Amino acid sequence: MTNTTTEQLIQTGFEHLGRFAFYTRDNPFVSRQASFVLSSTYSEELEQLLDGEIEVADWLQTDLGRRLLADIRVGSLPRDVQLLFRDGEQVVGVDSVHAFLHAQLFWWLVSILWSISVADLVDPLLGDGVKGFRFEKAFLSDPRRGGLMFADQRFARGEWKDFPEQVRKEHPGQFLTTAKLDLRAFYYSIDAGPARILNTFLAVHGKRPRRQRRVRVLTELLGVLHRRYAERCAAVAPRKADLGEEGKLPLPVGLPSSQVLANMIVSMALGEIEEEEQTVAAAAYADDLVVMSEALAELREPPAAFLARIGLISVDEPYELKGEITAGIGRLITGEDKMAISYARYVAPESEEEAAARKSFLERLGLADADWEDYDDDNADWGGRLTTVLRSAHKRERVPRKLRNELLGLLDEVRVGLAPEETAKRFDEFLGELDRRLFVALRPYWCELIVIAIAARGVAVVKNLTEGLREIIETVVLPEGTGKQGYRALKFGLRNSWYQALAQAIAVATSEEDREELRQSMPRIGLGLSPKKSRTMKGTIASAMRIRDRRLIPSSLVAVPLAEFSEWEGALIGTDAFADFLEWRRAQDPPGADPAALAERVEHSLRFINLHEACLAIHLWAGRSDEEWLEQAFGVLKAQPLIDAGLVAELRASSESALALERGEEDDGKKKRRPQIGMPSMPVDENQLKAIVTDDRAELGMIAKRSRGVLQSVVRNAANNKVDFLVLPEWSILPQLVPWLMEQASSKQMLVIGGQAPTIAGTIYWNRLWTGIPLTDSAGHRACLVLPPRQKHFLSPDEEKDISDAGFTKAPSARGEVKPFAWRGMLIASLICFEFADIDIRRRLRFKADVLTVSSLNRDWHYFDVVQESTTRDNYCMTICVNTGSFPGTRIVRPTKSEMAVIASVHGSDHPAVITKRVDMWPIVAAQLFKGTPKEVIEGYEPSDGIKLCQYKPFPPV
Repeated sequence: MTNTTTEQLIQTGFEHLGRFAFYTRDNPFVSRQASFVLSSTYSEELEQLLDGEIEVADWLQTDLGRRLLADIRVGSLPRDVQLLFRDGEQVVGVDSVHAFLHAQLFWWLVSILWSISVADLVDPLLGDGVKGFRFEKAFLSDPRRGGLMFADQRFARGEWKDFPEQVRKEHPGQFLTTAKLDLRAFYYSIDAGPARILNTFLAVHGKRPRRQRRVRVLTELLGVLHRRYAERCAAVAPRKADLGEEGKLPLPVGLPSSQVLANMIVSMALGEIEEEEQTVAAAAYADDLVVMSEALAELREPPAAFLARIGLISVDEPYELKGEITAGIGRLITGEDKMAISYARYVAPESEEEAAARKSFLERLGLADADWEDYDDDNADWGGRLTTVLRSAHKRERVPRKLRNELLGLLDEVRVGLAPEETAKRFDEFLGELDRRLFVALRPYWCELIVIAIAARGVAVVKNLTEGLREIIETVVLPEGTGKQGYRALKFGLRNSWYQALAQAIAVATSEEDREELRQSMPRIGLGLSPKKSRTMKGTIASAMRIRDRRLIPSSLVAVPLAEFSEWEGALIGTDAFADFLEWRRAQDPPGADPAALAERVEHSLRFINLHEACLAIHLWAGRSDEEWLEQAFGVLKAQPLIDAGLVAELRASSESALALERGEEDDGKKKRRPQIGMPSMPVDENQLKAIVTDDRAELGMIAKRSRGVLQSVVRNAANNKVDFLVLPEWSILPQLVPWLMEQASSKQMLVIGGQAPTIAGTIYWNRLWTGIPLTDSAGHRACLVLPPRQKHFLSPDEEKDISDAGFTKAPSARGEVKPFAWRGMLIASLICFEFADIDIRRRLRFKADVLTVSSLNRDWHYFDVVQESTTRDNYCMTICVNTGSFPGTRIVRPTKSEMAVIASVHGSDHPAVITKRVDMWPIVAAQLFKGTPKEVIEGYEPSDGIKLCQYKPFPPV
């Protein structure tokens, strides 16, 4: 960003600082108070430093400089914990810790600004072998527009894992050894400051350091931060054996600049590894390395002996990476427990020469072909490659996966509104299974744990959980040799983690009454501190409300989309959060929020808002009219800072095409017009409306639990079977699960149509149908356009009776106004149950829809079967009627001869399941497009689903 002013650079840093702070929200040392702005005093001082009005050395002598330097602290968090017995009592033993930086946001901003200033210089020099923590391409092009600094780490990790296979493909038929090793305590092994690391890295590549003052000043400030962190680490000694007696100059854990510096060091290490004669290729993800070598490991040769033999590490423990350049920066060490080696080759297919090479290889190991079975790897694919694992590293699972999944599953049930009794029972069972070790291991999920606790047992449980943590902190056992400073740092870390988790939970799971109860019952949060130094509940609640004000809440903790961007101060998650928020919204005067106000709040958001979230917020509580909803939804979407306007425009164009019914008149999409249709068999609770009318909370909770499980099972089953088009029955979608369903439609690129469970707002009865249309932009980003929900026009006799007896009225609906939409070159229209029986609605849709769906909850399925057959013939379309799994009536029918008309059917089952059928829609689409019988208008076309054109009925129907 050499062409920007200092003020512009700092503003860009603010924006990325907010994102970095949010994405590392489980790190309690970002700041004591999450913030998106820096005080004017700090901003002015930083501008003066970067513009040369004051030197760094002089600034450090000012009151502000001394105070900022003194505020730099180190706190520790446990990495591996175990349960021990001391004097007959269970205590928590901590094997190792991480020392995190705790500093004012000024220093985090310095780290961000330094990363921005060197990104375009450093990143291209890292080479393709460095996979992790690479800058996002959009960020490199323009940091002011690039929303995220670093690229997707999951994708980068996948690239690193696939690296050996890619190298094998480049050397077909050749046996290669793959060595994997992990650098031990990498950040703590460094003994060089930012300036030295940067200059050495640039010198290796024949580049000179940038001479701009801003880069020099930021590097100098970052060096000051590193030195202060090193001094604090020396006192705390989080990794005494790794830091050494004389101390090091470690990289501060958590800073984005530390990730950039770490990549430079690893890149230089890879360069030295690749210079070794027998190295074929090498790659790294963070401090995990993989090396491909032509040298072959002997069958029982230890990994360390092999790596030492080919010159990569020292012969004796501790095993140090060889290399003159990196030796001057730090001591890069690995342990034998961190190593694994295997040998493999890529065969495509095996030629005679390759077969001879394999035989020679086996002879060298002293094995015959028959012996090979003893060393066969379960994952070996004999069709293309041969892999035999000799030795694998043992990795401890820091958070048991089963425990984590159980916790998140319970959180999901809280979000959809389980009955309080059921929630309390499940929470008590979960808490009862936790020992002290597991409680500490769950530290990254403490926020979710507190949210569930408040939903299950009310805010009174906060005191009990806090006292339990205090007992753990007082009895925690640290590694041998840890001094008082180290113990204090660990207590500091655990306390701050709890404070942050508690503030986040209070922000989302409490009402004003709950917060007042907390102030009265727990004025101070004692965690082993003196009363004067302990955190007050008043201050924690104030911090929670700042979290709300600054939009630092993850979407996973919000039941109704984008409610955190409103002025609502009640709970965002819990049994009644969804209904309470919508009731509050409807009670506003004037009714209905202003979409412009929502867009204005989103403009400063610290998380990415998806298209389906924006659509749902407009439809549910912030929209004005059906005519303006698309403009309003995209107004919210494009209001986000640093969003790519071009990609938003692409999604807008795709959305308008769907609503404009653009399907094309050419056969340009044989594949896209061959959707894989999912037919669910899923039971739907018919007692929902009665339970709502009678306000039977226990029954509603049980219905919600069953409905959630059935819906999620069906949707995931459909996704696993690569379904493109899924129709769900009436009353099958809980209101709280609509956001989740549309997220699935987006991520799985699956068109979803289904009926929402009945709801009553005030005295109005709602029975809605939702539609989610999957979209993608040119960059491959997935999205979902959510159409306005349509209120059912014709109620069943049972519905009419229930709501009439209770004194409720049906929500208004537009009779006959069923608007089709376009998807993958087809026009689709959707009906809700008894609407299918209305001749006028079916007539209005004649020749205006290629596919007609019906989401129903219907006992009189015989009648619907007759209606479906006649509609399929008269409208010349494919009809998909989906009924509850308790009865028949779920069928797909097309306008062919009678014996072939039923494509697939489900005759009822109490167990959720999905059957799939791929259908070639081009004959039906072509008949409607060109107004003729398929065999006439697309003569010579051969449908892919086995039906001949001559088997389609004439068009128009006679």
